[in-house]
Amino acid sequence: MRRRGLQQLLSTKTVLTPESLAAAGIQAAADDLATNYLSRWKTELANGVKPEALERCARSVVSHLLNLGFSRAAVLDAITVAAFGPAATSRSASDVVDALQALSLTTPSKFVAVMPVARSPLSKTSRSAGWMNGAALSEWMKANPGCAPHPNERFVGAVRVEVDALDIAAAADRASADFQRVLKRATLGAREAILTFGFFWLVGSATRFATTPMRRGVEVASLVRQDQIFDACSPIPAVDRAISLLAELDDGPAAAAATNGWAALESLGMGPAEDGNRAETAIRMTSLVAASFPRAELTTLAYAYVGSNRDPLEKAIRAASTNRERSELMLRFLSSGSSGRFRRVEDTAAAERLQRLIKDPRGTLGRIQWYVELAFKRLYRLRNMVAHGGRTDSIVLEAGISAVAPLAGAAFDRIHHACTSSGTTPLELISLAQLRIALLDPMSPMALASLLERS
Repeated sequence: MRRRGLQQLLSTKTVLTPESLAAAGIQAAADDLATNYLSRWKTELANGVKPEALERCARSVVSHLLNLGFSRAAVLDAITVAAFGPAATSRSASDVVDALQALSLTTPSKFVAVMPVARSPLSKTSRSAGWMNGAALSEWMKANPGCAPHPNERFVGAVRVEVDALDIAAAADRASADFQRVLKRATLGAREAILTFGFFWLVGSATRFATTPMRRGVEVASLVRQDQIFDACSPIPAVDRAISLLAELDDGPAAAAATNGWAALESLGMGPAEDGNRAETAIRMTSLVAASFPRAELTTLAYAYVGSNRDPLEKAIRAASTNRERSELMLRFLSSGSSGRFRRVEDTAAAERLQRLIKDPRGTLGRIQWYVELAFKRLYRLRNMVAHGGRTDSIVLEAGISAVAPLAGAAFDRIHHACTSSGTTPLELISLAQLRIALLDPMSPMALASLLERS
């Protein structure tokens, strides 16, 4: 019923504008869903679910908490305490979600960040509430003895930032993001950079937090594997230009990350003469991520097998010279019906996922594509919200960007590898991925290890 109501509000027949009845209806539905979201999962888990549904539950619950504004560290700590802490009387999924429901009721607190600097414009004349001169900083450090300079650190003052957050790690992330804006204002306004020490304190804690924003997980590992860090002459220059845009998605301000991240994807995922729906980029990049998923999982599992076993397969994996050989060895082993023994529970779960993929490659990979496509399309909507709607303050920006960042990195990793190793263009690689996924056959499981290779 809720889904049907939301679909009607979001249909093309409804004019959705700010402060309209449709917008109010969507907000009311979202608030209602959020209020009882975790309690509904708790009830569902108490009734018993299949392993694959449990995995989807974990993703959904954690995503919900991140959307609320909790940091990854706070969510991980809460799960660890609920499942393995001294007060944990049961380790059932339902009990863990119950503990997370209590966490979700946390209200934001105010945190004050103090960022000491070595040089700053207006350091002796500024009367801004956001600036602490040397004398004020010295008095503050005396009142907070755990916060003191190390040898050879000479502070001329400090930038003071106040943030509202649900936990201390989230506060540190927000404070570092605010501090980056201060640094840019100094450069643009005074043409003089603020020289930082790379750390700051949160009042009430002696921990030194990094002033650099937390990275969102964009990784183009082929730049290292193929020794391309220092080579600015790519066979396909557009790929290098797109990687420069992609970097903003990793640690840039949320609004810039959304616009630049989508621009990087669209610049490679759509041809210059194509005039179709630009959201098609999301579908195309999804095919790359989905096609690279089996090899990545098999390779990771092969290394995990080596760390957990001493047998002929372990020796064969050690002797393999390429990741393709390692993944094919693991694929043959899993195709035989064996799942192996692993030290870590997450590796056992990965082996079970891959066996489901082997039995039903189209259905399983299709489900993965659906999840990934939702993340990419969400980035497209966030980009439109920023670029066309001027909304740079939405609370969903950071959560949406963080979810898609590793996926975008995976797509670019495959594109860069194909470009530098064989001169394959992004669109050629996308077409190959789409073709191979369409031709998946459970009778030919070995194809899963080389979906993005021409031979």
